[in-house]
Amino acid sequence: MSLTGRFWSAHKLAWLGLRIGLIILLFTLTSYPAAAQVGGQMVLLAPDSSKFPIITLNFEAYNGQGSFITDLDSSQVEVIEDGTPRPLTEMSLEQPGLQLTLALNSGPTLAYTFNNISRFEQVRKVLVNWAGAQASTQDNFSLITSSGSLGSNLTDPRQFAQALEDYNPDLMKAQPGLSSLIQAMDLATDPLQRPLMKRAILFVTPMLPDTVLQALPNLADRATQLGIHLYVWLVLPNPTGDTAVSKALNDMAVHTGGQSFTLSAGSETFPDLDAYFQPLRYHYRLIYPSAIHASGDHPLSVRLKPENQALTSNEKTFSLTVLPPNPMFLAPPARIDRTWITPAGGTAQSSSNKRAVLQPESVQLKLLIEFPDGFQRPLKAARLFVDGKLVSELKQPPFDTFNWSLQGDDANTRHTLRVEVEDQLGLQSSSIDTPVEVTVAAAPALEGLRVFGLEASSLLLPAGEALGVLAIGLGGVWLFRSLRSRRKARPKRALRQAARPRQRLQMPIQIPAVRRSPARTGNAQASLMRISENGHTLPGSAVPLDYPEITIGSSPKKAAYVLASTSIDGLHARLCQPAEGQYRIYDAGSVAGTWVNYNLVPSQGACLQHGDLVQIGRETFRFELNHPMPPRKPLITSSAVDLPARTAGEKAP
Repeated sequence: MSLTGRFWSAHKLAWLGLRIGLIILLFTLTSYPAAAQVGGQMVLLAPDSSKFPIITLNFEAYNGQGSFITDLDSSQVEVIEDGTPRPLTEMSLEQPGLQLTLALNSGPTLAYTFNNISRFEQVRKVLVNWAGAQASTQDNFSLITSSGSLGSNLTDPRQFAQALEDYNPDLMKAQPGLSSLIQAMDLATDPLQRPLMKRAILFVTPMLPDTVLQALPNLADRATQLGIHLYVWLVLPNPTGDTAVSKALNDMAVHTGGQSFTLSAGSETFPDLDAYFQPLRYHYRLIYPSAIHASGDHPLSVRLKPENQALTSNEKTFSLTVLPPNPMFLAPPARIDRTWITPAGGTAQSSSNKRAVLQPESVQLKLLIEFPDGFQRPLKAARLFVDGKLVSELKQPPFDTFNWSLQGDDANTRHTLRVEVEDQLGLQSSSIDTPVEVTVAAAPALEGLRVFGLEASSLLLPAGEALGVLAIGLGGVWLFRSLRSRRKARPKRALRQAARPRQRLQMPIQIPAVRRSPARTGNAQASLMRISENGHTLPGSAVPLDYPEITIGSSPKKAAYVLASTSIDGLHARLCQPAEGQYRIYDAGSVAGTWVNYNLVPSQGACLQHGDLVQIGRETFRFELNHPMPPRKPLITSSAVDLPARTAGEKAP
């Protein structure tokens, strides 16, 4: 084969190999679209747990080129809480806006020209054209020069462009410095117009003197603390190598998550400002239901699902105090009196079938449910126990009312009530045992007795008719025999009665039921001290708090501690001891209200501290502990996790 033939054969072989390589490359690119689209990083911002168990968090997603990914949906993202994925309730792309400040530093270098256009005019033209192309957005703009501010927090980009066009500095007399950059950072300390807005400063400057080298690292640290992304445009009279100042400016931009650009020959292509600021304008907002059911620190992260790409954000740790709900009876009855009531109405034919019934047949019990951890959340169940046995369970709201059936309580009885609640996290808690006395009135006499037929047409006893008829028959037999024997023995009995003094007939005494108080807790650890109008303690007025619950009012039937005052309701207030050393007061729906330190007690009650003033109607008390503890200093903890350079300056959770 000739040399020419060998050359063409080699050429064809090389061309064939190139084509095969291109095909393989194309196949590779089309086989992994998600990786090419997503690759980069995810940044988790501080979560919001103020509405626990609903958690709100924000995160950012960037591709490999640093641009924000704006086309994610909830099917591609999952939250990892305590190492376990959690379902999302809501996900949205938010655009809170950007706070952009142009810090323009003047100097003779900006007067240098290229194609008869000064460096200053080149920079101004690029910025004015960019601002004019901006639609009405959530951004705000500020212009800071060496001579001061020419506009702050302008919401219309056209106003910003006009302020820049109207600025005509004397470039040849200006001395380059850091004043415009420092003023721009001072402006960034003002509160943001909207939460999660990002801050950016575009610093346009000629070459600075070496005297600023010591200040630049400090300014970079301050920008990081304020969450400022710093972009530097360095304008030089001609191309030169790197200097100490130019390197320090570039390091400052990179340190804050920004970029730098050098304009020296005048023919360079300016950076795309939209590419600068696009990553700063967005974030994703997530809402999900938490499954946390224990207090402590809990790690949280966000990741793309494996079918998209295994990309996980930084981890945030937040602290929670989670406690079970605390139920209690609201003004429970200490005594229930049941009496016999005959139903009214009916026809003549049916009147003989009417029976007396015990009333009330049931009692309504109201509950007060507190959340000691401060997070109000739905309940899953509420259960009523009588004498330790479950008698009623609520699985649908409302969970604060029980109807306690008294069927079967036909005699004086003492019961113990307890209620248990369970929240949606599965946390359970019970109230203290509450004693209740049930008294039953004596049964009424029989009516409609037919002597000859021995028939009771209307028995007002709860026993059966057969038992009633039998009792009537036996009673009639006894009465007949008694009268007969008395008639025969009348003479002898008369003589005996005349010989001895008459005895007084003794009738049985009906003893009323006594209302029992709940069991004492032991020695009283606290008391209510009644005080006079001039603030002095009244002698002998201490109310020892040695019961789990004390009722206060003006009625002896309703209250354990009675106050004779027209401003106090029959049952005015309750004071409970939910735990050792803790005391809580509740208003029982009074007219005048119950007050602690001149604040009205809310429906969920108020905790009492040593020395608190308690107003019940017009009566004033001071709550005192026998052994008060010295006040504790607050302990402040932090679970903040450092963020990447991109999100530096964000608040810790």
